[in-house]
Amino acid sequence: MRAVRFLTFLLDLSIAHFCFRFWSQIWFSASGISPTHPLVSFLNEVLFVFLYFWLLVSLWSQTPGMLLLGIRVVPEEQGSISVGTFRAFSRTFFLFVTNLPLGMGSLFSLLSPAGKTLYDCLSQTRIAWDEKLDRASRTKDNLRPDAG
Repeated sequence: MRAVRFLTFLLDLSIAHFCFRFWSQIWFSASGISPTHPLVSFLNEVLFVFLYFWLLVSLWSQTPGMLLLGIRVVPEEQGSISVGTFRAFSRTFFLFVTNLPLGMGSLFSLLSPAGKTLYDCLSQTRIAWDEKLDRASRTKDNLRPDAG
């Protein structure tokens, strides 16, 4: 699970970076305004990546990278399905804050017996395998003629 989480994070960062560059290129070419300073461009991209993680997790409990690899963010308590806007915001905030010092928030998962990251512990969330994909694979297995 730790390797899947790391791969998901890299995939989502790549998607967010590509989307930001694509849309900022369209914006700057259409408006005729050029970015004033590299620091401003960097801060805009950090804000875009923050919004990418926060909005997608709050709306669908997963990002495109999580969807592709079959995981989702769920609350710690078992009865709730949706993460919610506030919890998704706190998870994204803690993701950024705890990973600033050399990725320490993610490296915490190596010390945790459950494999949870520091930002998941602080926001009371966890990562679970996507149940929709499990049901779809079980249905396909039951429909195959060789499945006995």
